[in-house]
Amino acid sequence: MFLGRDRPIESHSFLLLGKQTILIDTGMETKNILLQLNSLNIRPNDLDLIVNTHCHFDHIRNNKSLKEATGAKLAAGEEDAPHIEASDGHTGSNIFGEKVQGAEVDILLKGGEKLNDFEVLYTPGHTSGSVCLFRKSDGILISGDTIFANGYPGRMDLPSGSEEEMSDTLKRLEKLGVEKIFPAHGVAVLRNARQNIETALSYVKV
Repeated sequence: MFLGRDRPIESHSFLLLGKQTILIDTGMETKNILLQLNSLNIRPNDLDLIVNTHCHFDHIRNNKSLKEATGAKLAAGEEDAPHIEASDGHTGSNIFGEKVQGAEVDILLKGGEKLNDFEVLYTPGHTSGSVCLFRKSDGILISGDTIFANGYPGRMDLPSGSEEEMSDTLKRLEKLGVEKIFPAHGVAVLRNARQNIETALSYVKV
């Protein structure tokens, strides 16, 4: 379920409902996330897990306050977790003159974990600890900043970004049977997802 965003620079947030109630990324203000949850009759303490797709500030901005408001645990890729906790230069907050509070990461994701009916994919390239979530039954990919609409890959020129790793990641995604892509910024890709991934690969020079 798409929750949206509340500032132009922030990332989209997504809500996964099922055995657990899971929020993907915390770019939205905590009060607005809680309002959206309330509109769905979800109480703060019903939120079980927060997942950061990677360590950049527009995805982790409200980790600390949301953890405190809900008691939810925080999960992130193991390579990005130290940067999320320290809120260091890898978050990119210094670029925009903002300071993001660090938050303890409770669960280190390595890829292969099951979150409701989604599988965690370890997808380095945009950062060394980026993750995506994939649901095989309908081919839905929640892609974070790994890939966007119009065949654009995520930036690889920020700390821990890597064109070689992005190339490897996109080649793996190409083989998965992705049908729809829901990125953290911009519009979703609802058709020709494989072609979108192929186009992204063409932009990566290795």
